[in-house]
Amino acid sequence: MEKIHLSDAIKEAQIIEIIRNQLPETTIGNKGLQSSFCYSYNQAVIIPNGSEKSYYKIIDSIQKSHAICIEIMGKAGENTCAKIYNIINSNAKGIIDKCTELEPSDTILLYRDGSGSLYVYRGGPFVSMLRIVTTTDPSLELKLEQYDGNTENFTLIG
Repeated sequence: MEKIHLSDAIKEAQIIEIIRNQLPETTIGNKGLQSSFCYSYNQAVIIPNGSEKSYYKIIDSIQKSHAICIEIMGKAGENTCAKIYNIINSNAKGIIDKCTELEPSDTILLYRDGSGSLYVYRGGPFVSMLRIVTTTDPSLELKLEQYDGNTENFTLIG
């Protein structure tokens, strides 16, 4: 293997890629480079403040064999909210979801419907941010569309 000085390597993208492919990726118990995919798909939206209760469609559908991690954080007066949602659409088991509440709140909740679309519920005045931390689906697009339709088929995540 030819020795290359770092100052020469950073001048050529092809050499950087060759070097990167020679280094291990970090795993539990092994040192290495952090996978770049973990940071590739970050997106964030602000849930607008308002006194009325509202639903917002945030994701059209989570595709099969994909996973997503979403954070919701917010504050209204003394009330705070910090939740992390992990959602997987498994080929074998369908949609599996879990909510970890760091600061519980009934003011901001996440729901899904039968087609895998996700909705956030704002139950009153609350300034909040919703953020995709990571996903295995690079085509996933976070949006914020007010939803006034039927909510009877919604399933609370958590």
